[in-house]
Amino acid sequence: RSEINFSRLWVPLLAEKGVRLPAIHATVAEGVAGLSVLLKEGDGAAPADERILATVSACKFLILSEDLQNSYGQKMLLDRGDMGAVLSMLASFHAATFDDQELLGRAEAELFSSGAYWSPAQRPPAELEKLPEVWAAFCGEFESTDPALFAEDGVKALGGRLQRSAAAVSESL
Repeated sequence: RSEINFSRLWVPLLAEKGVRLPAIHATVAEGVAGLSVLLKEGDGAAPADERILATVSACKFLILSEDLQNSYGQKMLLDRGDMGAVLSMLASFHAATFDDQELLGRAEAELFSSGAYWSPAQRPPAELEKLPEVWAAFCGEFESTDPALFAEDGVKALGGRLQRSAAAVSESL
């Protein structure tokens, strides 16, 4: 839902202010509200995997944007030129909204106030409790792709480190 809202509401506004973002040709969102309700309901316990799968499967969302194949790429590590381009884009993004009280007020009303959906404070507490176990299972599934990486102690311990730092991360957002 966050991506759809950003694409529908904010990309055009930021483009008017000179921020270069991918042109959005169309957005479709069906069933997304049901997922939001599922993730916010209850006593903080994580919803059953079957319910999540069924709800996600019922969601249909699509963002049709301009072809970025020749303009953008994803990389694991950025060189100095790529990092400069990222920082320049972020600077233009923030400069476009600097001291625009009307736009900032609208953002405050329509977007997450901090951390978005992925902030540990926005997640069900039971999910955080299971993080080391889930991370270990993830490593087990993918260790064949890079055995040396997944054999490193720091990688193996990442779930527990994330769990221990969740409160500080949420507080800093």
